[in-house]
Amino acid sequence: GVAKGEPQTLEEAVDISCQLLCGGFSRRSAIRIKCFEIYQSALMSTFFLMVTLANSIYIALAGEFETEGESWATGNITPLEIFDFSCVGILTGEMLIGIIALGFARQPSTWLRCSDFHKLDALVILVTASEYVATVIGSNSVTLRPFRLLRVFRAIVKIKSFMGVKTIIRTLRQGLTQLGVVFLMLFFFMSGFGIFGMAMYQRSFNRRCVSLPHRVPACASHNFQGTSVCDLNAFDVRDGGPFIEDPGGEVQIAGGFPFERWCKVVARAGTPNAKEIYGDSYPVDPDGNYHNCQVDDFRRHKDNNRITQKCDEDFGNPSYGFSHFDHIGGAMISIFQLSAGSGGADVLARMLESEPLSTGLSYVYVILITCLNTFLLLGLFVAVVTGTFKRVREKQGLIQSRIEERKEEKEGMLGKAMNMMHLGNNKEKKPKPAAGGGGDEDGDAA
Repeated sequence: GVAKGEPQTLEEAVDISCQLLCGGFSRRSAIRIKCFEIYQSALMSTFFLMVTLANSIYIALAGEFETEGESWATGNITPLEIFDFSCVGILTGEMLIGIIALGFARQPSTWLRCSDFHKLDALVILVTASEYVATVIGSNSVTLRPFRLLRVFRAIVKIKSFMGVKTIIRTLRQGLTQLGVVFLMLFFFMSGFGIFGMAMYQRSFNRRCVSLPHRVPACASHNFQGTSVCDLNAFDVRDGGPFIEDPGGEVQIAGGFPFERWCKVVARAGTPNAKEIYGDSYPVDPDGNYHNCQVDDFRRHKDNNRITQKCDEDFGNPSYGFSHFDHIGGAMISIFQLSAGSGGADVLARMLESEPLSTGLSYVYVILITCLNTFLLLGLFVAVVTGTFKRVREKQGLIQSRIEERKEEKEGMLGKAMNMMHLGNNKEKKPKPAAGGGGDEDGDAA
């Protein structure tokens, strides 16, 4: 009958493979018989394995992946690229041989369904074909060649020290449902925290402390044009002149991490009693807006003339515009940064500086994210993986013990059969006494 797993003989494979290809190949087909022999051959398996390793080494050591499309366009294909194309052709041939020998995907015993590594091979070949098609049509901006390194797992699991990789893969596969529940909880928590963050920090990361228009020494400014402005002969030691007017608007570099300063306009021009409420605590810009840029210098000296910065509320979001709470997508990215731990310091600094009146709430917010997303869900993930791993190992141990018991039973039965055959042979070889032999001896004695 047809096997449920990987067939060991051609009789266990499907009756006809590749039916869409000229009617398919039956079990008596010479082509299919030869392909099955190659598929089962240990020598050919070793050859395909060595090709995989060689191609992986080439990909790992190759320098510029973008040059492949240029060499195709110019026709100057290097020997290493010919080697790479040859490896892809050989590995594609291996897949086709397996498909002809076992069939493609109709039954569990077919090539694609009988092994997870075959699924990986099919994915790698599909990605490689997509890359070649993109290169032919002139779109070689993205290389997919490193995905072929995934095939090295087939070589790794052949090593006895890495046999546990199969167990890990089987563990992740069996625990996929429970892991899906954990990831669903993670998405739920991240969505909830993201919605709360949008209510608290929407458009907050878009604000930055920038310089006000001010005079700077001409020779110290990067805005002067030519040497006529920066005239060292006209330099005045007493006031550092001559000066030029800097238009301002540039982000101010802070003296420490994160090297920029986020800000908030605490009161706009025309706000009733703004001067009485904020005049002693926050500086005011020429437009009459009270903000927290250089707030420490202002509170130390109580002199607004020393303030050279204002709060620009439309400067742009950090991290190339991806980290913010303006909508749910950016909020999820920011929550992920906070959950990751190492990237959370950036987001926390922006929260504290852009919303100085909500410092305590920001700390509570980050602590809850760390406890729930990082510690709790990470612990659940580890518990699911370790529990599933334990069950898989126990199941494997039970299967191995049954195999050993059956082996011992077979050896015992074989030993008994050999003993019985040996006893039977001894009985057949035992000499029978000759008739009248005893009388002759008595006669001789007489």
